Amino acid sequence: MMKVMKPLIIDVREPDEFKSSHVEGALNIPVGDILNARKVLPGLPSEGLYVLYCQSGGRAGQAKAALERLGYTHIENGISQEHIEAGWE
Repeated sequence: MMKVMKPLIIDVREPDEFKSSHVEGALNIPVGDILNARKVLPGLPSEGLYVLYCQSGGRAGQAKAALERLGYTHIENGISQEHIEAGWE
């Protein structure tokens, strides 16, 4: 029987955007922190499954590319909160 990994949802918007609304259970790591490698998924394995989102998918795409350059292997762009809540897959 194959074990299915549950993804960790990461909101890459700014903290004030996150405060106003976000996917339940999501972490907030702003794209700027990821791009500057100041807070790159601390303590989270590079082989984990991560779904990133923002307002329209642009910042999530930038963060995805940066994390892949750092060795993270299972990163998905979930586009937006609405897209994820509708079943992003």
